[in-house]
Amino acid sequence: MADGQFYDSKAALREHYRDRGVIEIGNEIPAAIQLAENSRPKRPKISKADIHGAVQKVRQGYKPRPMTVSEFKAAD
Repeated sequence: MADGQFYDSKAALREHYRDRGVIEIGNEIPAAIQLAENSRPKRPKISKADIHGAVQKVRQGYKPRPMTVSEFKAAD
């Protein structure tokens, strides 16, 4: 109730909302979830072969050099 009045039916309340351009919120959860999923950055696809190769490198003693802050920001 945007104006503090009581309404006898949801239809009357929604008509009042439409007349004043009010958006009723409450049952838009699937749309909000979809919007959040669409705005989320996409994760890169990593194959099992990529993971296996990375594990093998670590087992052989590979250690990446530390990144500087500017390199880290540029990689993003």
